Amino acid sequence: MENYEQRASYFLDSQVVSDAMLYLNFAVQKGINIDKDVIDGIIAVSGSKDVTREQKNSFYSAYNRLGKALQPTDLESLKEATRPYKENPRWYHYFYCEPEKSRAINALIQFRDLTCVFLVVLIIVQVTWFYGNIIVDEVNRVSLKTQEDRMELTKLSMKEKKSADDTYRATIIKLEMQDLAQKYMASYLALKNWLKVILFRQDESVNRTIAAHKDREILEPLIVVKKSQYIIQVLQLYILPLLYGLIGACAYVLRAITIEINKLTYKREASAAYFSRIVLGGLSGLAIGWFIEPSSHSMVTSLSPFALAFVAGYSVELLFSIIDRIINAFTVSASKHK
Repeated sequence: MENYEQRASYFLDSQVVSDAMLYLNFAVQKGINIDKDVIDGIIAVSGSKDVTREQKNSFYSAYNRLGKALQPTDLESLKEATRPYKENPRWYHYFYCEPEKSRAINALIQFRDLTCVFLVVLIIVQVTWFYGNIIVDEVNRVSLKTQEDRMELTKLSMKEKKSADDTYRATIIKLEMQDLAQKYMASYLALKNWLKVILFRQDESVNRTIAAHKDREILEPLIVVKKSQYIIQVLQLYILPLLYGLIGACAYVLRAITIEINKLTYKREASAAYFSRIVLGGLSGLAIGWFIEPSSHSMVTSLSPFALAFVAGYSVELLFSIIDRIINAFTVSASKHK
């Protein structure tokens, strides 16, 4: 009876044997020391479906020991990093993936391309904001200086007895005001062109109202400046923090996928989690913009919130842990009052 059981054939799934050989080849390539009996237990059944009971038991024992020796790399992550990725249609491979690359590499390529898109959009918006911000600052500076010169000129004109120095000073102020008026008009025209690019078109009814107004030369520049200031605040408080948060989240995802590829721990389910993290990164960057006081448009004060938005997008857990602490603090205080 025992001789019969030893000679009896047992079916062994070829896919399981193939997976074990994949494990073994990986261990050899990485130079990982594997016991000889583990290697013999797997090699003995390779290429055959019918094996003896002893061979089958020895194979599964060796397979189990080999899997534990290669942790944290498991079979799924090993396949994702080594097997060619050919499941999507041809158009998908043409635009996004190369069939000969693994799924893990293709995931890295997709997130890299997404990061490049966000970077291009960020650069366009950043340059647009920076250009408009500089012109608005120049307009505000010229307007403030013009007001100061006008007040000084008014004081000089109110003097009953004017000295030669007062006359000379009044002449200098008038020349300076002419120069400021030219700078103001140049900045206004540049700002008007910038506004046309941003808004794509102007409201004709507003233009007709301005044209019919008696103080058109004063009113039109003021409206252009106010519109520009509004757009700059929207870009600074919402659009740019959102983009910086997305870029921060993409930087984290690219770094995490690269580490997982190097360690062969990437899994297919991770892509959905990474896309969710990018969305959360954008929300985190936007949340930073809600706490920014738009009191200044200078470059120095504007860089710090953008850096915070990038950090918030990169470290989503840090921001949400702070929010959780704030909520818990209010919850505890409310419960004590009750």
